[in-house]
Amino acid sequence: MDHPAVCSTLKTMRNWNIEIVNYHQCRWTNATVEGRHNRIKAFQRRHVVI
Repeated sequence: MDHPAVCSTLKTMRNWNIEIVNYHQCRWTNATVEGRHNRIKAFQRRHVVI
């Protein structure tokens, strides 16, 4: 496996091993919080008072 893309992918998987395993065991993410945060920020951008 001497291809740069494969080496990069394997390095990333080694660096994030605990997080990847935790996700597959629990399936809990912070997507809900991130989505709400994104909505608030978008709302603030649309309603800027100058």
